[in-house]
Amino acid sequence: MPERVRAGLWNRSKQLDHFDVFLSHTWLTKGRSKFLSLALQCGWRHIVLSWFLAVLFVESLVLMDLLPSHTQLKATGTSASLREMSRGAFFGIEDDV
Repeated sequence: MPERVRAGLWNRSKQLDHFDVFLSHTWLTKGRSKFLSLALQCGWRHIVLSWFLAVLFVESLVLMDLLPSHTQLKATGTSASLREMSRGAFFGIEDDV
């Protein structure tokens, strides 16, 4: 970085009383690993919430028969009837055939 650019950055900086967050890194770690680490550290709540909402949305579509069920279990009981059971991640539904 040229001296003129560094001087411009220095002139735009200002004195602080304290740091909210201090980030440190090694020069040996690759950039992709640093980015992934910071993204998971700072954004894990958003990741988990997004995953949960996506699963809830897909399961709702399965329950409304807009998407096919992702698992089908067939079981025979003590009676002569055959039941088909669809099981999602959250819901268990039994349909008599």
